[in-house]
Amino acid sequence: MVANQSLDSVAAPVQADPPSPNPQAHLGQAAESQTPLLLLAPLGQLSGDGQLRELIQERRGHGDGSHAGGDAQLWYLPPFLLVSLGLGGRDQEGIAALETGVITWLQLRFGGVVSAAADLDQASLAAKAQTLPSPPPLADLATGGSRTRH
Repeated sequence: MVANQSLDSVAAPVQADPPSPNPQAHLGQAAESQTPLLLLAPLGQLSGDGQLRELIQERRGHGDGSHAGGDAQLWYLPPFLLVSLGLGGRDQEGIAALETGVITWLQLRFGGVVSAAADLDQASLAAKAQTLPSPPPLADLATGGSRTRH
C-alpha cells in the first residue's frame, strides 16, 4: 500500500555537492575584466574634494585585501593623459579599474560615464597612470582676519 510507505523509501536520496576548499574562490572572478573600464567625468568632478586621492592612496598603501603587495588596480588619468591616449578631452579626468564593482561604486559616488578602454592594458596603465589626483584646496578658515597673541 503506497500510503503506508515512508518518504525515505519513495524519495530518491539527495546528495549535496562536496564543500569547496575555498568557499570565496568564485568571488571577484566574474567582477574582474581583462579590459580596463574607464570612468570619465568633467575635470574636478572626480578629484575636486580629495576623496578619490585618499581612496587611491589607501588602496595602494595597504592593498585592498584581494591584491597582493598593494596592487590596487586603480589608475587616475588626468586630462593630459586622456588627451595623449585619445580617450578624452582637456576638460575631463578619468579613473580606470579592472573590477566592475569598483567602477560601478565610483560612478555612483562621483558620477560620470563608464566605457571600456580597449586601447589600454594593465601594463600601460601601471607605466603611465601612477600619479595621484591633485590635493584638494585648503579650506579658508579665516573668520575675520588673523588674530595674534600678545
